[in-house]
Amino acid sequence: MASISVVIPSIIRTPDILDVIRCLEIQTLVPKQILVIIPHRYCIHNSIIFEELQQLRSVSIYTTNFAGQVRQRVYGTRLATGDYILQLDDD
Repeated sequence: MASISVVIPSIIRTPDILDVIRCLEIQTLVPKQILVIIPHRYCIHNSIIFEELQQLRSVSIYTTNFAGQVRQRVYGTRLATGDYILQLDDD
């Protein structure tokens, strides 16, 4: 069966990202991996949401030294190992 990697660029400005991930976890075909790509400086400003993300076992968090959705998506796509890659917004 084919596997899916999900790439979510984020600056974790709202807790909506947690809802997005919880919805992914209950799909018929659960993603092989969920990659959340966050610029390092935003992890500090939104530490409560960041801490909650770290507690989700299905999520791999990668921090970068750069911001910008396009660069974050490219970075996440390079890390993805699924047969298919789904790119989602964090809300």
